[in-house]
Amino acid sequence: MKINLLSVGHSHLKVVFAIIFVLLSTMSYAQDKVYVSSQTNQITGFCALCFMQNGQNVVGSDENDYATMILPLGVSGRISQTLFFPATTKKITKVVIGIGSGNTVLSLQLLGGVSIETFMGNTSNNDATQVDNSMLKLAQGSNRGTVELVPKKPFDRVKITLASGILGLNDGLRIYYGYYLTACGMPPFDPVYYYSFNGNTEEAVSGLDLNSDPVHPGYPDVTPVYQDNMICNQGLGTASLTKEIKLFSPPVFPALNTGDYTISFWALPDRIQPTPPGERIPMINILAFGGNLKISSNFIAVNNSTNSYPNNHISNGLEHYVFVYSNNKTCLYLNGIPTDYCQEWNSVSMNILNNIRINIYRGKLDELAIYNKKLTDQEIMELTCSYGIAEFCHPYPKNLPLKTAVPEEVFTVSPNPTTGRINLDGNILLEQSEISISNISGKEVYHSKFRSKTIDLPATLPGGVYIVTLKTQAGKTYSRKVILSQ
Repeated sequence: MKINLLSVGHSHLKVVFAIIFVLLSTMSYAQDKVYVSSQTNQITGFCALCFMQNGQNVVGSDENDYATMILPLGVSGRISQTLFFPATTKKITKVVIGIGSGNTVLSLQLLGGVSIETFMGNTSNNDATQVDNSMLKLAQGSNRGTVELVPKKPFDRVKITLASGILGLNDGLRIYYGYYLTACGMPPFDPVYYYSFNGNTEEAVSGLDLNSDPVHPGYPDVTPVYQDNMICNQGLGTASLTKEIKLFSPPVFPALNTGDYTISFWALPDRIQPTPPGERIPMINILAFGGNLKISSNFIAVNNSTNSYPNNHISNGLEHYVFVYSNNKTCLYLNGIPTDYCQEWNSVSMNILNNIRINIYRGKLDELAIYNKKLTDQEIMELTCSYGIAEFCHPYPKNLPLKTAVPEEVFTVSPNPTTGRINLDGNILLEQSEISISNISGKEVYHSKFRSKTIDLPATLPGGVYIVTLKTQAGKTYSRKVILSQ
């Protein structure tokens, strides 16, 4: 479809540009939201009037429906809701949980009793922590907000716990939705060139696509090869002795001619040590803006310098490399951390036409981003952390110890409703405890020492709602609501 802008009125022209802007923004910056697929909830401790209302409403993509945790003030108990996420092969940037209240303006003080914990299966990641300023996102004067976190370890579920007597929300805590964002999408801080290598060598910002180098006689095949399960979906990679990837761009002037540049990418040369005699060593070579970056399995070199940086400490996974061109030097950042490796770089070469060139022999490359500015140390750290991979990228303050998760104490009463017989169960010690049953007015209608997990309610009791209270030998009290149907 073609649009003749000259034939469109001024007001219509605004609409056309607005649509184009929205489409471009969506394509450049979209990230996948993966919503909660199921949930469970639980009440523990002495909490006679606690309950979870419409717990299933948190499941799915409706961000305006909600579940509600009802926890009266002054009671000793807590409510937990566990949000289950579908499995994913993508990297996760953060988890977002929508929260709110009916009428109360939210604040950190009111939410001091809310904690978050992640799990892989039934095993806790031991990262339980109370919601703090680094996690809580609230608009001033609003009764809605979000809790945002970047899990440090792999997870498939997140538990939200509301502790007793702290929240101060008489109308309950609402949980609207939960989702995580994948790392796929435009890197932060506005790169001028970005190559995702997701099945192609297209450039997402300016259209400066890469092409395969012509195949010269005696050269191996140099066309791109894409591998799955890289940093974000696919990436370039080959391990063959007869295969090499050679790419180049059309000539390009330095954008805005600022004199400073930053190049960011994830890479992994094959681990072959020592290299057999006569065999080429695995190498990833990127040439851009007068700089020549070489990464092998045991060294990193800039501009063919004989002074190289040892690369024997890298892991078996892709590492994040950032090279900053500034003040006539090229300096290396590895996994977000500045190194002491800086080499001379002649910025005069930036004033002539240049190609971006990539050579890969037995290695992997993904998520190439080029900036026409010097990123700061903090920005480079945030860029590395934006992929949700580095373990040091943790959202909680480093000076606050993480809480160690402890097994929850569970007390259950079933069946509910009942016709007169109830069964007590759970993981708490029932022996030598006391059992009492009261109606909703607080009048005790049954009391006994624990003798059996099965209790027959008095036949004279009318149908209605009753509170079953268990007091253990250690002095802890647990309450459950039960409905008697007569």
